Amino acid sequence: MNQIYDHKKIKRSFRRFRDYSKDLLNSNSKTFSNNLNIFIGFCENDEIMRIVSAQLKSNKNVDINRWYSDLQKTGGLVIGSKDVLPTNEEDRISLLYQLLSKIDSDEISFLGFCIVAYGKTNIKTNVNEMALAFNDTFSRPLIRDLGYRLDEIIKTTNSDVSVPLEKLIIIKTGDKSVNTIAIGENIKQTVINQSSELDELVNKLAYEILNSSEIPKEEKGDLMIDVDTIKKQLAKKNPKKDRILPFLRDLATVSTLASTVQAIIKFILLS
Repeated sequence: MNQIYDHKKIKRSFRRFRDYSKDLLNSNSKTFSNNLNIFIGFCENDEIMRIVSAQLKSNKNVDINRWYSDLQKTGGLVIGSKDVLPTNEEDRISLLYQLLSKIDSDEISFLGFCIVAYGKTNIKTNVNEMALAFNDTFSRPLIRDLGYRLDEIIKTTNSDVSVPLEKLIIIKTGDKSVNTIAIGENIKQTVINQSSELDELVNKLAYEILNSSEIPKEEKGDLMIDVDTIKKQLAKKNPKKDRILPFLRDLATVSTLASTVQAIIKFILLS
């Protein structure tokens, strides 16, 4: 996998991020689910944005399940995002992205979450306003703060024709590179409930990447991002094969991974 990215392609991806963000923020109760699905699908499958979203999903400082559990214990009624969100910006945008992602995949019920966040009485009387309220409290802060970081990438690379992977890092780590171990842990925590055999195959693929002596260290982060995207899609109730197969075909070109990748492709095509 190439670790150098075309600057024009980065600008185009970030521009599309802005467009899909606007669609999401302008959603009503009828269009929210579809616009959220398009937004998350873009962030997790676009060549550039999936590098960003993988960092947001693998931030070890954020435990979305515990955060939601704690919110439920408070009795809900969110007054403003400052009352319930982390003050650290990196943790805040990571949590917000994970929240939107889990709602998109139905791991967290949108209506159930809104009942917890805003109170059952408000839900009953203002059902059509829930998309607006949710976007104001959660989607808008994510898009605003993440947008600042994307703008900074453009600003600092504006004179470059080609941009190295490390310039796309927005969640800082010690070596200023994608934390492949963290992504690997994230992959293992995602479970493909429909098939334990397929789950094991994808985990095996991640293990082979992390432990291969033939794959350069600087390439492993990009490969693990691909596997994370594949696992997240396969874990959905109705995975979209057309989103998965292009990644797998790219991975199959790496000789040390070919056998496992072909087994995954065969499993998917026969299912």
